[in-house]
Amino acid sequence: MCYPSPMESEAGIPEGAAVSGRLDPATGKPLPRGVTYRGPKQYMTRKVVDGRRVQRTFSTAPQARKWLTETAARAELGQFTDTRPLDRMTVGHCGTL
Repeated sequence: MCYPSPMESEAGIPEGAAVSGRLDPATGKPLPRGVTYRGPKQYMTRKVVDGRRVQRTFSTAPQARKWLTETAARAELGQFTDTRPLDRMTVGHCGTL
């Protein structure tokens, strides 16, 4: 009889990993807590930083969870910088040559 390793649960999720209880339709695995499936290759995550909600959409659940973990750490250390205004700017040619 085969038993899961002590570091993994029966679902193949590492012990201590936060899961939401919802399944990812693409992989059949539980989604990480804080990650929402929006559609094919659309995984959204949200985090409240300094009283403002910051959200991002990624093509995979692991990418979304990584961003969420890194953002939480940066916010706790006071190193988070919201780049959304810069993401909306268009860089291009202004004026004439």
